[in-house]
Amino acid sequence: MDPTKLTEEIQGLIAGIGRAFFFASYLPSLLFVALHQYALLPALGVQGTLLPDIPQVPLLSGELLTTLLVPLFLAMLLVSLNTAITRFFEGLFPWQRSFLLRPWQRANERQSERLYGKLQKWRVCYRSLLEVIAKIQPAQTKEAPQEMGARGCWALIRQLWSGGRFWQWLVPASDKPRKAIRASPEEPANCLDEIAQAIQEQSIEGQFDCLELIAKAMPGKSPEALFDCLNQMAVKIQEIHESVEKSQPVQTVPFQASYARPTALGNAFAVFEEYPLDRYGMDSVLFWPRLRQVVDDELLSGLDNHKMFLDFQLNVAGLALIFAVEAAVAGGVSRAASWWIAAGFALLTARLAYRAGVRVVRAMGALVNTCFDLYRGKLLEQFGLAAPESFFEEYKTWLRLGALLQRGELFYWPGEL
Repeated sequence: MDPTKLTEEIQGLIAGIGRAFFFASYLPSLLFVALHQYALLPALGVQGTLLPDIPQVPLLSGELLTTLLVPLFLAMLLVSLNTAITRFFEGLFPWQRSFLLRPWQRANERQSERLYGKLQKWRVCYRSLLEVIAKIQPAQTKEAPQEMGARGCWALIRQLWSGGRFWQWLVPASDKPRKAIRASPEEPANCLDEIAQAIQEQSIEGQFDCLELIAKAMPGKSPEALFDCLNQMAVKIQEIHESVEKSQPVQTVPFQASYARPTALGNAFAVFEEYPLDRYGMDSVLFWPRLRQVVDDELLSGLDNHKMFLDFQLNVAGLALIFAVEAAVAGGVSRAASWWIAAGFALLTARLAYRAGVRVVRAMGALVNTCFDLYRGKLLEQFGLAAPESFFEEYKTWLRLGALLQRGELFYWPGEL
């Protein structure tokens, strides 16, 4: 056969089967079956040929048929188990998080709390105070008062909170009934000191209610004092960010400890899945299939290539782990040191493939988050909604739209009461 025609036939076969299937599933399966057929099974005295010879077809022996066709079925199995394989390496199965990988789960949760716990508290206070000031400003432009009384301030905060417009998702909600706070103008002049002291007194794991801190700090304060407090909080948050980034240049665990997972791959997924919710109020799992419809094909092609490489690395890692166990058993049966060496090489291959998969997820996450940054406006247009005028309005729009898509209640539609 002409080599050129043979190459064309192979390329056509790959295109027909699917490049992702051939590269990510079939090639690892082919190597896995070949290692069994030509190394492991003969060493154990087991015949590796599963399919019979076909005499009328030259060069197509049962051994070659086994090598070519069995990986095809194994590759189909890998495709069907793709989600389960990914969840396994993320450590998301209950028996992994609760038992087998529990020490790593707890360690990653503690790391998230250590790095970002106090930062999250400062952020929720900053954003809460910023929205309160944004609501006060229009009223002051119309009436031009110099100060806001304790009763009026508390009424405004309570109204904003009851409307679900604060950032409750950032911290656990308090189980205790909320009580009105009677503040007086004689309280400390610097509300930042009061907030900082309250944050310092609370443990990361404990309940945290920024609403009460804001309610205590605001009554009797002039707009200038509140803006000064806001600026000081921004400086404090910036200092925390710089300190964290100096010790942890690459974010390896999510901001929220509850999102942490026991493995590096799981945390790589959690970090980029958390990004749209943290920035825009968009549930990444809910909105991503819809966002794909408005993203440019070139960017989607890059994402699909990353997914293909990720599947390849995880399939290699999974099959290498299986072969390592089998090689160790073969070493125990045959008493041959070579099989123990082979098991070690298989474990090393699995480790390297897994680490490569983590790097691919981080690169893929950067592309996915870029899609949310650049194309969320297009998605909003597809829903027939106008672009929000402010950050807070956009955040609330995505939260309500997500609730509508998940629950189907009409009152979640942005703009409805």
